[in-house]
Amino acid sequence: MIMTKTAVLEIDYEMTDGGCNACVPFKAEIARLIIDEQTIAVGELTPEALIMAVALHEGFKQEMKFDILYDYLLFSRSDQQVKQQEDFTQWIYTNNNNVTVKTKKFYQEKSELLEHVNHVLVECFDLYPVKF
Repeated sequence: MIMTKTAVLEIDYEMTDGGCNACVPFKAEIARLIIDEQTIAVGELTPEALIMAVALHEGFKQEMKFDILYDYLLFSRSDQQVKQQEDFTQWIYTNNNNVTVKTKKFYQEKSELLEHVNHVLVECFDLYPVKF
């Protein structure tokens, strides 16, 4: 039996504007993740935001790295490291065992989004899948 971690994903909407008199108000989506009785602000429902929230909750530290060819985020916990790189249409996650998983930046279907988030968490971060 596969172990899972349970989390609640709350989504609210609020009307906001762009900050000037000419800007039209729009409906902004605000997401929160409740995991282990801790509420984590996620912002928007993207793979990057959800993966980052769960990884940081699970004890990974986040560090911005600057390279000649590209910049990337490095998540690390003890001897475990996961590199997050941005491509034009996708996020690329690679761990220190050279396991690489790619996700699109946005998903229309919430079920598809959560499936891809769990795939990255399990394969690259070596975490249990999260039951949202």
